[in-house]
Amino acid sequence: MLQRPQTIYLLLGAALLAVFVALGHVWSPGVSGVYPWLGAAAYGLAVLAAVVALGAVFVYKDRARQRTVIGAAQVLDLLLVLPLLVGLYSTTSDATAAGGEAYESYLVALVPLVAYVLLRMARRGVDRDIATVRSMDRLR
Repeated sequence: MLQRPQTIYLLLGAALLAVFVALGHVWSPGVSGVYPWLGAAAYGLAVLAAVVALGAVFVYKDRARQRTVIGAAQVLDLLLVLPLLVGLYSTTSDATAAGGEAYESYLVALVPLVAYVLLRMARRGVDRDIATVRSMDRLR
């Protein structure tokens, strides 16, 4: 299970999403003041995407299903990233950006984006495994 590189990518992606939830005190106050629903939705989507990514690790025997589960985690992660960045952008003004507080919020908001890249790398690894198995079947 751990000898496949996509397993490591999935674990790192889930860990980054957990870090995003743990660092909620950095980005949540500014966004929740303007959009009260966005904080709860971001927490929920981050936890759900992390759980789905961890679930994909244990579906390693069925590569097609693992690819589908990773795709679902990617969609959940994008549903987290897009509204979060738009919410942060719309709530920060020039005055808070000069103070440096907005930059910390943006850095924390980039964590799910990095998690998406790791999930994409995991999906590419599963696609390569599927292609390798197909080529081996063709040779038989």
